[in-house]
Amino acid sequence: MQGLGEGEQACVFFQKSLDIAERIVTLEPDRADFLRQLSVSYNKMGDLMQILEQGQQARAFFQKSRDIAERLSVLEPGRANSQVDLVLSLARMGDRASLNRALKILQQLDREQRLMPEDLGKIAGIERLLAELKD
Repeated sequence: MQGLGEGEQACVFFQKSLDIAERIVTLEPDRADFLRQLSVSYNKMGDLMQILEQGQQARAFFQKSRDIAERLSVLEPGRANSQVDLVLSLARMGDRASLNRALKILQQLDREQRLMPEDLGKIAGIERLLAELKD
């Protein structure tokens, strides 16, 4: 691994972790905990790709994470944390439609009093992101 920069080294390690998570989900595709871990791995790769200024690759990883979060929100509709995970994935997408959907989910959870106190600030955060978007 000599000659690899820190970002490239991180990419190698994150990819190994992602490969393991993908293999585990292949073995047990309906395990919510394994799916959530895979979603987290995709987000980490997306974050790293953003740092490395690989926008298209970052978006592809964020989309994969969002797809899993969507699946979990359907599998576990009563679990507020699954809905909040979906909100976070939608926020990472960063487009107006995704942010509007994220805001609606948070507002619904808040109306139902299922939003945890530590998640209340996410409503203002999504509203701020929407306000900052250029049309």
